[in-house]
Amino acid sequence: MFRIGALAAVGTLTLTGCFSSSSASSDDGENRVRVAMLQPPRSGLSQFSDDAFKLSRWSTAETLIVLDDLGEAEPGLATAWNRVDDRTWNFDIRPDVTFHNGAPLDAAAVVTALTAATQSAPKPRILDGVDMTVTATDADSVAVTTADVDPLVPQRLSSPQLAILAPDAYSTGSSNPIGTGTGPFVLKAVNGTSTATLDRNENYWGEPAKVSGIDVDFVPDGTARAAALRNGTADVVEAIPVSQAANVDQALVHEVPMPRTNTLYLNTESGVFADPAMRAAARESIDRDRLVDQVYEGRADAANGLLGPALPWAADRPARTQTPAGDAAGKKITLATFTDRAELPEV
Repeated sequence: MFRIGALAAVGTLTLTGCFSSSSASSDDGENRVRVAMLQPPRSGLSQFSDDAFKLSRWSTAETLIVLDDLGEAEPGLATAWNRVDDRTWNFDIRPDVTFHNGAPLDAAAVVTALTAATQSAPKPRILDGVDMTVTATDADSVAVTTADVDPLVPQRLSSPQLAILAPDAYSTGSSNPIGTGTGPFVLKAVNGTSTATLDRNENYWGEPAKVSGIDVDFVPDGTARAAALRNGTADVVEAIPVSQAANVDQALVHEVPMPRTNTLYLNTESGVFADPAMRAAARESIDRDRLVDQVYEGRADAANGLLGPALPWAADRPARTQTPAGDAAGKKITLATFTDRAELPEV
């Protein structure tokens, strides 16, 4: 296991294209939204993988806790919670909620869902290094216990990877989100890595959705996604590449600050970057402002911390004395990157 250091270069903005309010409709009068998304499912829409974030964006799977803009915990499928002791939290389950398949949301269903997450192989990333057990304290509340002191348990439970699906979703040992969520949209069908279909949940416990459904196309090619917005074959387009943004009606482009940064990780255990002066040289070699201006055409922010501008407190860190950069002339390094990320050419 080698240690890594991180240099956050650019805080990203997600560019999303949206339709005018009158354009989301079909010939049969249904008010449906057509969405073109960047990445297709990579793990069969398992909630224990990164596919869980699609279930959250589609508003079909919900979590016990949601976060506000500053990352503070707010009620979701749990209405209240309290810390019983250093390692135990109690959560009250929202009453009168049913899953899309008609099963009731209760403490037993929550225990089934969260226990499935803790036993998944591999574990959801949000549980990396966390030993967690969940038990029902009565029909409408659960206790979450961690092996180590963890003050962030409520925030962990906001992860889409810990969404609460109906018990039937876990009957095969994995998770099946089709018709088993609680959100304002019911996932009706998934066609491999091509399409997905969702209908409005007419029995939603909260404010009902304003549109009757969502029709999703997975379009990894950024040029094709932007074209779908221009020619009207999509109403909402996720992640328009910066190179395409100027070709789209600017009234339809929405910039959303993200906590994500494009980050360079350095091996600090061995090799060139075991030397702090060489890490400093790598830091000084990155011209963040130039990347923002020339590569991202001004549609990004220079990173002030390891997290992006969506979390303003991330840049508020103690002052530190930086190691002076050393002479890197003649030093040899090996670069590695992902091979299966469709968005890499765009970032």
